Amino acid sequence: MLAVLLCLCAGRLDALPESKRVNSVKSLTNILSLVEKDNGDRARFTTMKLQIHLEDVYISQGTAIVLKPKELSTAIGELLDEEKSRSEVGKIILRRYQDGEFHE
Repeated sequence: MLAVLLCLCAGRLDALPESKRVNSVKSLTNILSLVEKDNGDRARFTTMKLQIHLEDVYISQGTAIVLKPKELSTAIGELLDEEKSRSEVGKIILRRYQDGEFHE
């Protein structure tokens, strides 16, 4: 019983935040890694295009951004459930970010 309770609590500790302020490559890499892990092995490298874009356009200029990791993770999961390839998911996620989704 205690083991089950500990597992449930541990799952909540790893839950993605609704929003996350990012102002460094390290912070960006960490939060996008958590987004991918939230969707399992099938989501590996799906955020790479987004990461490169954010590093080049914002982080390298010293501009902080506020991401919505939970929303991003949900979108990735839905696209993968539609059997989109990782490459397609990466392109779609980047396009949707540029259109105003997944950030404040």
